[in-house]
Amino acid sequence: ATSAALGWALGAYSFDAFYKTAPSQADPAKLAWPQHADRQAVAAAARATYLVRDLVTTPAEDMGPADLEAATRRLAASYVGATASAVVGDDLLAPLVVQAVEEEEETKKAPPLLAYPMVHAVG
Repeated sequence: ATSAALGWALGAYSFDAFYKTAPSQADPAKLAWPQHADRQAVAAAARATYLVRDLVTTPAEDMGPADLEAATRRLAASYVGATASAVVGDDLLAPLVVQAVEEEEETKKAPPLLAYPMVHAVG
């Protein structure tokens, strides 16, 4: 029942971020909630999916690093106790973890240097 209701909710998604006024639907269909459907789970999954779809569908010229940071901060602000922070510019170099990987002796190649930033998520 919950999966059917979620399918209905996901089918109702539309990306209208660039419309001056959202397109109107004369009489949108309404869901008759199935018995035993978990409304909170459906609403949470639909909101999360809508956010991801909006971020993915937004053209790259309208979703730069600052835009993505703003979306992250809006998401954090919608949850009690959640916070968001950003590391930008030269500060990105500070948390790098460096790992050297040795090649086998007979290849006579210098070992590559692999670097990747530490990622911290709070949820």
